[in-house]
Amino acid sequence: MAVNLKRTIIDSKTRLRRSLGIRRFSPQVSWLVESPERRLSSRTILFHHQDPESFPPDSFVGTGPVRYDLVLYSSDGRPVLKRSETIDRFQTKVYETSDLLREAGVPAPFHGQIFINLHQFDWGSLRAYIQWYNENAITSTHERRYSHLGILKHFYTVPRALCHLHKDLEIYVAMVNSDPKQRADLKFILQTDDGITNESTTRSVAPNGSLFVSLYDLFPNCVVILKEGLGSIYLANTDVSLTIYYFTYNKERGSWQTQHI
Repeated sequence: MAVNLKRTIIDSKTRLRRSLGIRRFSPQVSWLVESPERRLSSRTILFHHQDPESFPPDSFVGTGPVRYDLVLYSSDGRPVLKRSETIDRFQTKVYETSDLLREAGVPAPFHGQIFINLHQFDWGSLRAYIQWYNENAITSTHERRYSHLGILKHFYTVPRALCHLHKDLEIYVAMVNSDPKQRADLKFILQTDDGITNESTTRSVAPNGSLFVSLYDLFPNCVVILKEGLGSIYLANTDVSLTIYYFTYNKERGSWQTQHI
């Protein structure tokens, strides 16, 4: 009964926002990288796709320009660049990480967090996406939202990703700690396909910081642990907001592939 009531309330609020032409824009948080050594670059794509016909004639929500802040943090959580800009309706903006680093005077290699927040409280038509690429391939996921892993206060669940060891594949985990105050002290769990678990040493991620680490760095003996080459990796529960990505690098093709977890 409680679940059904909650679902009814959520559906009613969603229908109300849609009838008024309102959709809330949560701050966007994601992970950026510029690493010539690993042949991996990234870019941020921001676009404002509002169709004025989707608003009722008496809607009080405008369809004009949107002001936003773009903040770039280094892996240790330091803000290295902040830009306040405006994007017009139907406009797309592309931010190459290499250009942002050049403007900030920060050399590569680099990885860190990008944080995009609006000056307006509600604006449902703005979208932010990240692409990771090199000369051979491009990969992406759908937008990530601030505190998206939160279930209850002081309890965050982190899903697991399948690990497949292969001579042509390198496996990496990338994440950002979007909590501006709390350090994340993390332990990774590597589980075999028959349920045996192995725990990594603690890895710390500063507030607003990031982590980019390979499976072999986390578990130097992973080849021995995953005897059949199959298993899964996940985190012990943490009370910090994390945005996590799982990357694989195909050494034969020279290409990257990612998924969020």
